[in-house]
Amino acid sequence: MTSRISKTVALAALMAGAAGVANATEGWYGRADLGYSIDGQAEVEGVVDPFELDNDWTQHLGLGYAFSNGFRLEGELGHRFNQITPAAPVTDGDVHAWSAMANLFYDFNRGGGVEPYIGVGVGSARLNASVNGVPSVDDNDTVLAYQGLAGVAFGLTDQWGLDLGYRYFRADGGEFDTVEADYEHQAVTVGL
Repeated sequence: MTSRISKTVALAALMAGAAGVANATEGWYGRADLGYSIDGQAEVEGVVDPFELDNDWTQHLGLGYAFSNGFRLEGELGHRFNQITPAAPVTDGDVHAWSAMANLFYDFNRGGGVEPYIGVGVGSARLNASVNGVPSVDDNDTVLAYQGLAGVAFGLTDQWGLDLGYRYFRADGGEFDTVEADYEHQAVTVGL
């Protein structure tokens, strides 16, 4: 009889320990990413060729909740800055894009040492455009924005992971003085 009780207690302890491990991947998290743009452009209404954006830095902060089923839901604040590559009729200029996004991710191999992920996001972008040329623009607008994300996270400890990612970001329909433009940005990121 004592053997059966001992086995039952041992099995219960093992199951309780396994349940704790399974739930270790669920909960609140924060992240910070630093990225570098690899491609970007501003498509201006009435102009045949889009204006190319020079590569530059991008920053992102996120706070979210990871569910044990592999999904994560988070809020994200981001900033992108790019100079406009001079091309007639533009002599110089730049674009700042501030964003507030709601992202949904799916992590493959959740809780493993290597976690590939994919994600989508929707929110708003505050586009600040300053352009010298024809047309000259110094204005801002807030528009709907969306993004696609993919990458892989490498577990460093139980609480820390190194994230390498790619993000495609788009904000359409910005109205600046007398022109309308769409903003597109692609970047590679590294984060914790």
